[in-house]
Amino acid sequence: MKNLSYFGLIFTLSLSSVTSQTYLDAIRPFWGMEGSSASRATGDIVSVYDQEALLVNPGALSFITRPFIYVDGSFDHIKGRTTLSSTFLQNTYYDSLSENHFRFNEFSLVYPVNVYRGSWVWALGIQPVRMFDRQGQFRFWDSDSSQLVNRRYQLFEEGSLYAASLGTAVLVTKNISMGASLSYLFGSNIYANGYSEEDTDNYYQFARYLDSLNIRADYKGWNLRGGFVAQFPNEILIGGSFESPAILTVEESSQHDVREILDSGIWSLDSSSHKRITYDLSGPWRLGIGTSFKFSQLHFSLGYRYNLYRGTRFTSNLIVSATDSTYIDDGINADIAAKVNSTGEWLGSMRYFAQGGYLQMGFSSQNQPIQAYPGNVFRFDVNLGFTPKTSHEFSLGLQYYTFDAASISIATRIMDQALIIPTTTRHNVIRFIFGFKYYI
Repeated sequence: MKNLSYFGLIFTLSLSSVTSQTYLDAIRPFWGMEGSSASRATGDIVSVYDQEALLVNPGALSFITRPFIYVDGSFDHIKGRTTLSSTFLQNTYYDSLSENHFRFNEFSLVYPVNVYRGSWVWALGIQPVRMFDRQGQFRFWDSDSSQLVNRRYQLFEEGSLYAASLGTAVLVTKNISMGASLSYLFGSNIYANGYSEEDTDNYYQFARYLDSLNIRADYKGWNLRGGFVAQFPNEILIGGSFESPAILTVEESSQHDVREILDSGIWSLDSSSHKRITYDLSGPWRLGIGTSFKFSQLHFSLGYRYNLYRGTRFTSNLIVSATDSTYIDDGINADIAAKVNSTGEWLGSMRYFAQGGYLQMGFSSQNQPIQAYPGNVFRFDVNLGFTPKTSHEFSLGLQYYTFDAASISIATRIMDQALIIPTTTRHNVIRFIFGFKYYI
């Protein structure tokens, strides 16, 4: 049996003594899949017909005329398809991983108060802001001195960031509504990855090598939103919105283990580290503008939102390592400035009203804020609403999300260098969303 080169192991061990936060940890809570409900199929700046105005444009709340309670949940299908191709491997590999689960989305209460000039609308809601669900894997055979080693990598991430929001809007003139909402943000993100190598030819001194990392991040914070909607003749609407940076405190715990099963069958724990850290994040400003118009029973709208991701900031009292007392903040914030782009996001929708119900469709598309990731973050929604009685309404939504993530760096067991795996994983999420609204 061949003696091993231990560079990969030493590389992995060295990670345990270094604070491992990167700019990706700072940007993670603020990009990717938005949490949204069945009523969010419009989801643009102006045509927000329901409680979703709390998270999009509070100025649109004034156009709600009846008090109601709304609740919804969803059945989610999450899939990651990985493409792996390189001259080193001399081949292209495809692999996929998927799972299904149910999720609570939101509970909201909206109550208009009649005043001298129209209505003064109050809204209270617990709503999803961000979903962290993604997963993927790749497996491949790779040779060293003509001996085969089976490699496998798996990634799993889940969780949600919620907003408990209080908002209000009022008509300041006959045709102009202004509103604001304040949100308390809370939620968690569970991230896990595992890498293994299996010596199928019994050529090395180990039977299997395992490197696993598990992270749980709990978020608490707040942010503020505001906006306006102006109504012109022929039901033309023009509006604008802003969202202040989300101020988050992150409490993170992690467990990193490196293990081997030797040829003798004995488990060997090469390294193990557990960390609990706290740091603060300041998210991006978001500024939006939009317009909508009506043609017969059809409403069309278009919006544009600018997301200032390069303004994201990381703050902590964490140092690089026990032998390097330099704070990591400057390095992470410099990486954000160099490796993260601010993005433009286009949003559009169409809504058809009919007696007893409605049909609405919407989309959003923005380029990736992370320069290393290809493609766009894209969302498409279709939503049906049914009002069998004037006192309640049912809604059924279908939502599709897709975005890409890029290469992964791995400390290998048998290689003489760390291996950067040239992969692209396309993350797809299909959600079936069920909503119920009861008019008070």
